Amino acid sequence: MTVLIGGAMVAMIIAWSLFRKPDWTMTLNGALASLVEISANWDQATQINALIGVVSVLITILLLDKLRSDEPVGRFPVYGICGVWVAIAAGIQGTSISEGLNLAGYILVQAKITAIICVWAFIIMGTVFCAL
Repeated sequence: MTVLIGGAMVAMIIAWSLFRKPDWTMTLNGALASLVEISANWDQATQINALIGVVSVLITILLLDKLRSDEPVGRFPVYGICGVWVAIAAGIQGTSISEGLNLAGYILVQAKITAIICVWAFIIMGTVFCAL
């Protein structure tokens, strides 16, 4: 619960300092980002990783707004960017001693799995959207 509140508060403070008023969408996206960040590797998740996820979401939302992308509610930054970061963070935090992998090998495994999932999702959704 503290991670959820912390993510929401950090997002609200950053948005408030940038826009001179509190932004509820940024606050809620910060809360969601912190939940996404702790869900993959929950037994070893830290608040630092959740805060990194919140900051990455805010930066991605601002970048998409600057590029005038049609992303009105920020789902790609929350689930896409945070999802990739949490997969890599799981490799950084993971205990790989039992499997005989060193830290670089564990991060490489996580990066490969993340790339495979991204390619799979792109192919499936591309097929669905072309069919529609």
